[in-house]
Parts: sequence; structure tokens; C-alpha cells
Amino acid sequence: MHNNISIELLKTFSDEDVKQFMDYVSCSLFNKRKEHIKLYSVIIKCKPEFTNPVLHREKLFNKLYPKSKYDEQTLRTRMTELTALIRSYLAFTHQHKNLFLQKISQAKELMSRNKYSMSEKILTNMLDDLENEKYKNSNYFEYKYFAFTELCKVYSATGNLKELLNTEISRSEFLIYFFLEDFLNSSRDILTNNVQNKTVKDSPVSNEFFKRFSLDNFLAMLKETKNEHYTIIAIYYYSYLTRKDNDNEDYYFKLKEIVFSEYKKFSKKDLFNFWNFLSGAVFPALVNKDKKFYTERFLINKFFSELGVFLTINNRYIHTQTFNNIANSAIIINELDWAEEFILKYKDALLPESKENTFNYCMSALCTRKKEFERSLDHLSKIKMSELAYNLDSRLCYIVNYYELNLFDQLYSSIDAFKHYFSENKNLPEYVIDMGKYSVKFVTKIANAKSRNIKIDYADLKEAESVDSFFIRKWILEKMKELL
Repeated sequence: MHNNISIELLKTFSDEDVKQFMDYVSCSLFNKRKEHIKLYSVIIKCKPEFTNPVLHREKLFNKLYPKSKYDEQTLRTRMTELTALIRSYLAFTHQHKNLFLQKISQAKELMSRNKYSMSEKILTNMLDDLENEKYKNSNYFEYKYFAFTELCKVYSATGNLKELLNTEISRSEFLIYFFLEDFLNSSRDILTNNVQNKTVKDSPVSNEFFKRFSLDNFLAMLKETKNEHYTIIAIYYYSYLTRKDNDNEDYYFKLKEIVFSEYKKFSKKDLFNFWNFLSGAVFPALVNKDKKFYTERFLINKFFSELGVFLTINNRYIHTQTFNNIANSAIIINELDWAEEFILKYKDALLPESKENTFNYCMSALCTRKKEFERSLDHLSKIKMSELAYNLDSRLCYIVNYYELNLFDQLYSSIDAFKHYFSENKNLPEYVIDMGKYSVKFVTKIANAKSRNIKIDYADLKEAESVDSFFIRKWILEKMKELL
């Protein structure tokens, strides 16, 4: 019973959900069977683990029907019905959170009852509200398009041909804006996924659309006519181009100029997306082209950090990867005071399950860069080596710290463990394994030279320089040059 769908859904319930669902399931409008109230009451008391023996099938059935003989099918039916109630509650709460969906539903229902003037009033008020909010509502184009669509139905049904014509024109324009925003964003995501999966897979239909429709000309027309929506369409277009031609820095700078000058127009959700666009444009393509983009990456992070856009999980938590990327981008270019300020500022905004690992890893990387190697080791000792990223990065940090502190026994042990990490993890991508092999090879050479107090062979340095990518490459090359 512990893996039942109802229980899996109840595991997602907040304290507020627990109370609200009791009201929901107790309401005769939504539920006609008293057994469901009792069933929910028994199950929810087992929150959060839901491993109480009372959830065993026979015991649960006995709670519902104390005078009846156990019937598997009856219990299955009640549990299926409870699952349906939970799902309908989730749909109910989702719509309750979204005022637009509520009003659209009201307008549609009023139309079905021939109350067109009431429906029209709801829709026109909604359009006014959207216009006042504009881009502060991240669904601006989508919501206006669907509101205009419903309003067209009202004017068509009432024979108001003049308003119908004006509304159809607005509807068609917002369909174009909505389409371009969503299509360009989707096209960018396809390119991003291709990069991440190291593949080339795209849509022939999309490719033909780009070939046959000149978005450059369309964008130029929007700009020339001072179209109020030029900015947002331009942002999505240039974000797409930064992925399509990812080594063309002109697209990046055009995107940055628009975002940095027009950011006040947009919601925090949109601004987070724009940060993502700019970050994706810079790393890794442009930083590999010109090291100045490491500074650009930091400046982007600093700009958006000051706007407070990173708490994207329930407006409370920051994504772990976002936290890592921002902290490391500052550490790489020695903006160490800013990095420490960021780490401490957002520590408590990390998701509880990853908070300690993430904080201690970033602090260990920071301390290593500040040459506070013993302090770095202290933070490393608090990391649970279970997450793949921290497992790999922490091992590298240990190697650097042990080398710098001349702790050669620990260093060789860490190198050996690092080597076994790659041989034992068969699911690692081939390029990661290759990077690991080179790192082991070159770090062993500098460890041997330093521990024996001898110089390194110049040929080893040239070999390392000839390899484009391996872990802690910059640091290894610096150490090699010190040992010449």
C-alpha cells in the first residue's frame, strides 16, 4: 500500500493542503461517500513517511468497514476513488491560484448560459488588467490572445460586427507575438539540448520556417514602426541566435544591450529567463573563444543578483546548479569577496536536502582559491560524497589542497581514489572519462616532481598544453611551470 498512487500524491501535500483537502473531501459538492473522508483521515495521520502498519491493506479495510470481511476489490475501488478526488483537488487548487483561468472559465460558462454582456464585461476587464500589468505578467501574450479569442465569440454571438473586426485584428496580432515568443524559445531549447546531448536533432518544419520567413526583416519592421512589443520579440530572437551561431559575440552583445536597458519592464520570472539566455550565450562557447567572457559571465550574474531574480522555486529557494554556477563564476576570476558574500547571502535559500553539500563545496572552492587550504579541507570533510558532481569536484579540490600543503601521502591516496572513480563509474560520458585520465596523468607528474624535489620535464608541460580540455587544467599548467 505504501506505493499506492493516492499516497504518492499525498506525500506532496503541504500543511495547508492537508487542511484544505479535508474541507474539499468533506464537501458534498465534490464527494458523496463518507468512506473517503474516513480513508483520508486514516492515511494522512501517517504523514510524512506513510509507513505506519495501519496502512497495510487488511488493517486499512478494517478501519473503513469494521464489521465486514476483508474484500480486496472494495479497498482498491475506494483507493482509486480517493486518487480521483486528490487529482480533482489539485486541478481545483491550480485554477484557484490562477485568476486568469478562473475568469476565462467564468466567461465561457456565462456564454453557455447566453449571458453575453456579463461575459464581455469579465473579458474586457481582464484585458485592461493585462494591459496595466503588461510584461510583469510572464504570460502576457498568451493570456491576451486567449482573452481576445473568447471576446470574439461574444461579439460573433451578439452580432456586434464592428467590435468583432477590431477584436479579430488584435487576436491575430497577439497570436503572432505569442507564437514568436514561444517558437523562438522552443527553438533555442532544441539547440541547447543538442549541445548538452552532443547530438544534432532538429525539426525539418522549423528549419523550413526559418528559411522562408525573414525574422530579421520582421524585427526591423517592428523597430522602425516603434512597435511596443519589439523589445520582447528581439530578446527571444537574439537568444535563439546566440545558440544557433554560438561563437558570434555580436548576438550576445545585442541581447545584453536590450536586456540591460529594458529590464524594468519585465517580471522576475522573465528576468530569470533572460539571465539564463545570457549565461547560456557566454558559457561555454564564448569563454572558449575569448577569456574576457569569464568577466562577462560574472558581470551578468552580479547584475541579476542585484535584481533578486534567483529564488525561482516557490519564490523561496534557489536551484543548486544556479548557486554553484554563480559562485564559481566569481571564484574563477578572483572576485572572491563578492563570491563569499553571495554564498553566505543565499546559503539559507538552498533546498534543504542539498544545502550542506552545496554550501560546503562552494566554500571549499573559495578557500582553495584564497589559499586557505586547511580551511578548505575542513569544508570538504563535511561533504557527503554521494552526488556525482560533488563527488568529482570534491576529489579535485582535495588533490589541490593536499598538493599545496605538501601532504604527499594523502595526495597520492586522493589521486588513486580519483583514478578508481573513473574506472568504476561506467555510466560517465566518454569525454568526461578522457578528461579524468589526462588529469590523473598530469597531476601525478607534478606530484612526483614536487615530492622528490626534482624538476619536471619540459616535454610534459608541452604535452599538457597540447590537450585542450581536462580537469583543473589551468592549475596543473601553473604548477608545471613552477617546477621547470
